[in-house]
Amino acid sequence: MLAGVPMVTAIGLLVGIRMAHLLPGGALLVEALCILWMGLCMYAGFWHHRTRYRQRYGMQAYRHLFFRFLLPFFVGANIALYFPLLVDGTPLLPRSLAYSLAAYAIVSMQLIELRGTQIVWDFEWRGFVYSVFPERGHIVTAGIFRWLRHPVYSAGMRFSLGLALLRNNWRAVACSLLLCAAMWYWGTVEESDLQRSDARYTGYRTRVPAYFATRPVQFWRFLLTGRD
Repeated sequence: MLAGVPMVTAIGLLVGIRMAHLLPGGALLVEALCILWMGLCMYAGFWHHRTRYRQRYGMQAYRHLFFRFLLPFFVGANIALYFPLLVDGTPLLPRSLAYSLAAYAIVSMQLIELRGTQIVWDFEWRGFVYSVFPERGHIVTAGIFRWLRHPVYSAGMRFSLGLALLRNNWRAVACSLLLCAAMWYWGTVEESDLQRSDARYTGYRTRVPAYFATRPVQFWRFLLTGRD
């Protein structure tokens, strides 16, 4: 079933491009529909069924939640993430500026993943396992989390914006900004949950920015060298 995700994503992207060409405002509509689908799967589905599924299925709760809600969510998220790269339109910025900003966004995304490998590529974090079994989760404040509260979402925002800037038109950028807004909103949902479960998170939240570092020079030194 997991092997079918790339195929379904590719089909979704092809259908999305066709809709974008046929409908007025089609590109933004496609992106909005993907984000709505993501919200239904994640918030109305996975997030609201965690307690009930755990009571019903015990240690198998995550397996049921994953295949019923998270797998469809990941398909929608992949389509929304890559869709701006396929959107055409009138150039928005001078090509050199657009490509420079795209390079900055994509390189910084890759470095964030590099410096947060132990967390960014940990399935229990990326797959929201900790939200079903909170006893398996813990607040991390070292490494990349010393600089960003949500490095995965920060990397996703940068990657999406980078792809949109490679296309360099307002439709692509608008689609990317819609997805960034959705990531920002979901970050607030997660943080509300974390604050209820661990009072220490409030202090961490006041000290560390969510998606973009407030000390960019020191942050880039950390990204390039790994030293704080």
